[in-house]
Amino acid sequence: MTWLRDLLAPAWRRYTFIGLLALMSVLIGLRFLAFTPFAQSWVEARIEALSVSGQSVQVDDLRGDLLGRLSIARLSIADEDGTWMVVQDVDLDWSPLALIGRHLSIQELTADLVSVSRQPVMVTAEPRQPRASSGSSGRLDLDAFEIRTLNLAGGVAGPAQSYSIFGAINANGARGGLDLRLQPTGAVGDMAQINLDWGGDVPLIGEATVLGSPYGFVAALLCLS
Repeated sequence: MTWLRDLLAPAWRRYTFIGLLALMSVLIGLRFLAFTPFAQSWVEARIEALSVSGQSVQVDDLRGDLLGRLSIARLSIADEDGTWMVVQDVDLDWSPLALIGRHLSIQELTADLVSVSRQPVMVTAEPRQPRASSGSSGRLDLDAFEIRTLNLAGGVAGPAQSYSIFGAINANGARGGLDLRLQPTGAVGDMAQINLDWGGDVPLIGEATVLGSPYGFVAALLCLS
């Protein structure tokens, strides 16, 4: 091991080597910890502790690698009147360490079934003092998302209707792009194909095709029904 002693002879090399070993040990420990039930239960508790505009979240059966690909068997959102949305069989493939650089990087996000039974009861939050701008709004890359079945009960956005949705979105500061496909799976509903980019030489450029019924999803969102 003479070569190793010679390599580490200067103090700065020795401390750098020790620091790298410590960093590698931490990263390896995090990787193994990410698969443990303890870590998964901790994340479930943190998600369920969130409350935005009076909405609470319940997570059931979170599995997989918290630093890579994970799944949630059932996720429900409730307000003061009870549960109004249930999401089943969620798969997420992401890179959480990118958050260090204010970058939300998601390779794939899918859900087999999203059921919305009614419109939620929203609670108005107390106004907060605006925070000083850090000069960067961060970056979002969602390479692919899909909701295989979206069921909207009657009264949510017109009559009862079902859709499949897939696409991608990216945003970096004032620039971004959206690719969205909305397909009805029943007799009532809208069809939409949207491909837009914004923030370049032209403020907004792309194509959008929407074929809608008077009581469809898009009409309800635009308050046309």
